[in-house]
Amino acid sequence: MQLLTITKLRKEIAGQVLFSIDHLAMSKGDRIGIVGNNGSGKTTLLKAIFNKDTAIHYHVSAAMLPQIQDLNQQSGGEKQKQALLQLLKTPAEILLLDEPSSNLDADNQQWLISSLKKFSGSMIIVSHDRALLDSLTNKIWAFSGGQVTEYSGNYTEYQAQLKAAQVRQSVAYALNERKKSRLEAQVIKRTQAAYRVKKGNRSKLSQSDKKAVSRSSHDHLEKKLQSGAKAIEKRIARMPKLQKPVHESRLQFVDLSSKEKHGQTLLRLSNFTLMRNHQQLIAGIDLKLVFGEHLVLGGPNGSGKTSLLTAIAGSKDPKIWRNSSARIGYFKQTLPLASPDETLFALLRRQSKQTNQVILHLLGSLGFNQTLFNRPMKLLSGGERVKANLAAVLLGRFNLLLLDEATNFLDIRAMDALRDFINSYPGGVILVSHDQNFADQIKAGQLEIHQKELINPTVQPKSSKSNQLLLLEQKKIELMSNPEPDLIAIRKITSLIAGLNHSPK
Repeated sequence: MQLLTITKLRKEIAGQVLFSIDHLAMSKGDRIGIVGNNGSGKTTLLKAIFNKDTAIHYHVSAAMLPQIQDLNQQSGGEKQKQALLQLLKTPAEILLLDEPSSNLDADNQQWLISSLKKFSGSMIIVSHDRALLDSLTNKIWAFSGGQVTEYSGNYTEYQAQLKAAQVRQSVAYALNERKKSRLEAQVIKRTQAAYRVKKGNRSKLSQSDKKAVSRSSHDHLEKKLQSGAKAIEKRIARMPKLQKPVHESRLQFVDLSSKEKHGQTLLRLSNFTLMRNHQQLIAGIDLKLVFGEHLVLGGPNGSGKTSLLTAIAGSKDPKIWRNSSARIGYFKQTLPLASPDETLFALLRRQSKQTNQVILHLLGSLGFNQTLFNRPMKLLSGGERVKANLAAVLLGRFNLLLLDEATNFLDIRAMDALRDFINSYPGGVILVSHDQNFADQIKAGQLEIHQKELINPTVQPKSSKSNQLLLLEQKKIELMSNPEPDLIAIRKITSLIAGLNHSPK
């Protein structure tokens, strides 16, 4: 049963086609993910559906969650969750969700996925969150080149189909070019042979051509060879014009750190206690970062991630030591607009020692087209300014990058570009990200703020004492719930719990 149909929908901005849809349909139970580059029209389509554009038809109720662009992660996350809770209470049969996981920390992202799985209706989701798309969707509507194409399956399955299509395109293009080259070689060969016949030079003719010369006049053979060459040229003209596959080249950075400093300490925190508004956020921080090392910092909203980056960037506390050669670039989404009258490219060119090729490559990967390169900063949209600030930090004359939720406002292609940038970056990096899928793709060490401690979750359990207490309490409950409880085992566990509770931290 079809719930929704879109027929002959075309959207334009300033006379330019944003996207064109011939026909798309949504069936009952469908959970559709909309993906594509920033500015390709994803939110425009969602709004057109909600507002029942004349090209869109459905006879059931729909409710929409707009994108909440709050630059304060804590308040933004709370607003997002409250809006989602209200939406899930509506009797709508179709949910329209625009970036529902933005601003949510890891725990709330899992809550979101779990809540949406329980929703009995259908939904259309605009998102760059791969985990969410993989968990919820059974179809993908992909925006590319002004067209919207439907793929079956979740995001990972869509990517597999896309890669298979790219492989087929590459093979078809290579075979087509090989065939074209062979035919072009035959054209050259026959044209040269015709010229030699015309000049009466038989020494370089092939054996078959020499036999033909003995049976025919020179003029007849020349015309035959020229006719054959033209026939092959017509075959070439009729060959399909296949598009050359585009392969992304990797960024080659100018390394701003002198080679002798690689491996030397760039930053060190020794028994540092992080405070905010006279409240302790993290106690006894011991952290060391060397040149070239990358770290991912995790933890729930409000745990102190941003406060820790701010302290690293500028605190005068003697327990924070920075190498005299350290040059810190700090990305935060509340950065003020720099040089409002300067163009985007001019600003980056002035602030960066990277090559023009690297600058243009990164801007393109972040979704900036050429029309924006020479646009004054003050004329960029809010999302474009955030990405411009990110580009300025990434390309600046720094050797230590502090990146606080740099993936917000980035589409999946731009997130892939940021991932490749960080993995290739020769300097030090500390990255804060709520996107676990993105963080998992970064070649970096792991740090996490848990119960006011900074820990390495891959080396030690989260807060070893509290973790042991939790496991023991769970085991005690499990034993006590048995029909014939093992009293000796219960007494042992009770004794262990008492010992841990009275032990020093």
